Amino acid sequence: MPNSDSTPSPDNAFTFSIIPEWVLDHEELSHGAVRLYGILARYSDADGLSWASRTTLANRLRCTPITIDRWAAELVKAKALTIKRRKGENTNNNLTNLWTIHRVATQVLLPNNTDDARVVSSVLHRTRTKRTKTKKDKTQLLDELIEKETQ
Repeated sequence: MPNSDSTPSPDNAFTFSIIPEWVLDHEELSHGAVRLYGILARYSDADGLSWASRTTLANRLRCTPITIDRWAAELVKAKALTIKRRKGENTNNNLTNLWTIHRVATQVLLPNNTDDARVVSSVLHRTRTKRTKTKKDKTQLLDELIEKETQ
């Protein structure tokens, strides 16, 4: 199995794929499905379209085409990927699939205890600011949390 795509060289040393956090944090996606998303993102154009063969994807991920199908099914279920089967115009032979990755989450859920909507993620993301909290702010927050727990 050729290893040229994953071996660092001057041509691909700085090549990378961007995987959205909602894909990384999705509870129903296996590590293989996330890696498949990354490889598809690598082959995709600006609209998220690619037409890599299952064999090419399997070689890049060092697995079988059947495993690619299983991981792709996970991505489809999570609405991170759409697959269109293609056939030859005159021959009706199978061609490579048309893979469309979805970079923006299409699934919005309501959290359990609040009324505001948010994108599905089990990780709380923090925003960095230049303002630092004073010791008084931290102590007050801790006191408020302790008070809520004792009620």
